[in-house]
Formats: sequence, structure tokens, C-alpha cells
Amino acid sequence: MKKRRSEPSLVLEYRENISRTAIKRYPEIITEYARRRSGVYALY
Repeated sequence: MKKRRSEPSLVLEYRENISRTAIKRYPEIITEYARRRSGVYALY
């Protein structure tokens, strides 16, 4: 039987292949999506 982890995972969600153009064109959507999520990082 597997033990359940009592601690939350370090990575809860991630998105891939979001273009730089989309981030520049729709900053308010990106900001709204990231709101109230600590530790949001974008790597390009």
C-alpha cells in the first residue's frame, strides 16, 4: 500500500509552449491567470 504524501507538491501546475507574442499581446489574461498563485515563474 502506498503512503499518501502529507506535504503538497512543489509544482502544482505548468503550461508549455506559450509564445512570447501571446504573453506580450495578452498581459492582462496572463496576470489574471497567475493572480493569487505564489511562485509563478516564466522560463523562455
